[in-house]
Amino acid sequence: MFTFGSPEDTATLLIADQGRTGPGLPKGPMNEHLEKDLKVDLTYIKMAYHDAVRQGLDEEVLIEIEKRFDDVYKKLLTVSATFEDFVINGRHGFLTGRTESQKKKYFAMIKDNKEASD
Repeated sequence: MFTFGSPEDTATLLIADQGRTGPGLPKGPMNEHLEKDLKVDLTYIKMAYHDAVRQGLDEEVLIEIEKRFDDVYKKLLTVSATFEDFVINGRHGFLTGRTESQKKKYFAMIKDNKEASD
């Protein structure tokens, strides 16, 4: 499918569109978001990703949305005392489902976060 603008712009628009439902996207830059805000961010980014897949958008858009999901995921690992346990115990889903490749990727982020905080 043809998209107008850059993959970054399209990703921003998709996420903003999802943020028009529910409580809405948290205000301010992501690096200032609290734990609860980051969890909301993850939800809307995941919704945007699945919407992009349904629309058949370019791979570059999916990659950009995934980068944003990963950035929020990493930030959440640094600010939350419980998020890591939720992931390890299967109570938090990954961007494209709990596949082995996704599990490996996100568990590696947990390991990297632990090593960085030691």
